[in-house]
Amino acid sequence: MNRTHNNGELRLENVGQTVELKGWVAKKRNLGALVFIDLRDRYGITPIIINEEMENISKDIKNEYILYVKGTVNEKVALDDFSLTFEDGDFVTVIGGNGSGKSTMMNAIAGVWPVDEGRIVIDGIDVTKLPEHKRAKYLGRVFQDPMTGTAATMGIEENLALAKRRGKTRLLRPGITKAERAEYKELLKILNLGLEDRLTSKVGLLSGAHETGRNLVCRLLLEKKNIDRSKPTLRRSYTADIDTSATPRHGLNCLLYTSP
Repeated sequence: MNRTHNNGELRLENVGQTVELKGWVAKKRNLGALVFIDLRDRYGITPIIINEEMENISKDIKNEYILYVKGTVNEKVALDDFSLTFEDGDFVTVIGGNGSGKSTMMNAIAGVWPVDEGRIVIDGIDVTKLPEHKRAKYLGRVFQDPMTGTAATMGIEENLALAKRRGKTRLLRPGITKAERAEYKELLKILNLGLEDRLTSKVGLLSGAHETGRNLVCRLLLEKKNIDRSKPTLRRSYTADIDTSATPRHGLNCLLYTSP
């Protein structure tokens, strides 16, 4: 059972080919007649569709299961000739039903899915070819699940310190300075949730509202960036979570997407 491709490698020229993949189940969504699986390995993610003919097999598949998959590559155009430009402080809301391409758009910007055509430019830097982990220093995301992207066993101030240092060189020195702690308190006061008095509280013990607020402040610690998408084309389809990258109150761009 040797694989022919790594996950994340399939492109338009592979449409119609029979391929073999290996990986673990990162996410599973059951829509009745069809089951969608995110198959992941160290190289990336490949969306897998299992039809009703294999229902008896798919119902037993769970997250983190290791799978070997053999099938035909199909083309699905998720974004076509799409252009979006942000100016400083813009707050943009994208609303659409399931399957309309909202999360695909955000995942393309964040580098989860590579685009087949066009460019993605952030603050004058072309990040189109950058992988997700290298693109992360140019933008931040707040997910619908507040625990996503969070170190649950670390304190609020420690999570904020990690966010502030993302993409930067880290040296062996005290993790949080007095000046940084004061900065975190001022930012947390904006939320009016009392988190500025709980800097050492473990993030995993916070409520959903508290954790979402903490997530947002993490994104405020990123530098101001502009996002300019120049007609990228992406042949993928996915469902959506609610994401935001910043708040215009601090001169940052914010992109929110949700279902009606």
